[in-house]
Amino acid sequence: MFITYPQPNGQVAVVIPTGDVNDAIKDVPAGVEYKIVDSVDIDNDYFNAYEFDAETGAKVNIDKTKAIHLDKFRSARKPKLDKLDVEYMKAVESNDEAKKAAVAADKQALRDVTLTTLPDDLAGIKSTWPDILNEVQAPQVEEAAEENVEEVSTEVTEPPIEIESTEESTESA
Repeated sequence: MFITYPQPNGQVAVVIPTGDVNDAIKDVPAGVEYKIVDSVDIDNDYFNAYEFDAETGAKVNIDKTKAIHLDKFRSARKPKLDKLDVEYMKAVESNDEAKKAAVAADKQALRDVTLTTLPDDLAGIKSTWPDILNEVQAPQVEEAAEENVEEVSTEVTEPPIEIESTEESTESA
C-alpha cells in the first residue's frame, strides 16, 4: 500500500508506509487530498514528470516527460560538444577551413537533437534516442583527427641517481 498526494510544486509525493497504512496518513500534510493505492507505477527516471491523480494516485505529465528527456539529450551531447570545441580550436590554430566547416556542421547536428519530435507516450519517449548521441566522435572530425596524429613515445626514463659519498675522518687528540 502507498499513499500519494500532490506537492506544492505540482509533483506527486509517495509515502511508503513501514507498517499500517493508516498510521502513515499522519505524514500527509493537513488539508491536502491524498489517495491510498495498492501500487504506484512510476518510472523513476521520469519521477519529476508525475503528478497527483485522485483516481489512480499518480499520472505522468507527457509535456514534463518530454522536457526531462530533452535534458537527457543535452547531458549526452555536452561531452561531445566539448570535444568538438577542442577540435574546432585546433582547426583555427592550423587555419584549416575544411576542418572548421566539418566541426561546425557536427556541432550543429548535435544542437539539433533537441528539435527531435517526441511521441506522446512514455514508452515511445523512452525509446527515442538520436543516433548521433551514440557515436563516439562525429565521423568528419574523426577522419580529420587521424590525419594529424603524431606518434608519441610513452617510455619514461629517469635520470641516474648520484650518491655522494662523505667520509668523515676521525682524529685522535
